[in-house]
Amino acid sequence: MRALTLFAITLVFVPSAVAQTMPKMPAELRAGLVARFDEASDKLVRLAEAIPADKYRWRPKAGTRSVSELLVHVANGHYYTADNAGAKPPFEIRQDSETAITNKAQVIQYLKRSSRHLGDGMRNLEEGGLRKPATMFKQETTVGNVFLFGVTHMHEHLGQLVSYARMNGVAPPWSAKE
Repeated sequence: MRALTLFAITLVFVPSAVAQTMPKMPAELRAGLVARFDEASDKLVRLAEAIPADKYRWRPKAGTRSVSELLVHVANGHYYTADNAGAKPPFEIRQDSETAITNKAQVIQYLKRSSRHLGDGMRNLEEGGLRKPATMFKQETTVGNVFLFGVTHMHEHLGQLVSYARMNGVAPPWSAKE
């Protein structure tokens, strides 16, 4: 009987505790894209700020991106995504930017600026704009799919940066104390 009571309590309280930590799920797709983008963008910047400057050149092994290269890659992805969705970057992206922008403060500034640019593109989208035709990777698609690619691209590299940080003894600022 005691085990059954504990099981019943678990069914009642655990889902509500989990729901309190889960992000809000907007009913509208554009709002959902913006919410997931804002969530990941905030985490990416917070983690970039938490990683010490002397680790920005660190890479897990030869042939992989360093911390700074990874963050600049994400920022460039924001600009390219916005461009494919119809919002031109405010400047021409340097082809060597991943290796040229390595200073922690400059990397974070570049990342924040690119996040604002892409986020504004999503927020300023007119109703029905997600269905508007677009081209990405020489393929016909929609603005919605372009933005979806941008959000998933950032989430992919956020996970990668979490691994990089943990390998260097840095816990994500939003995680439980370790």
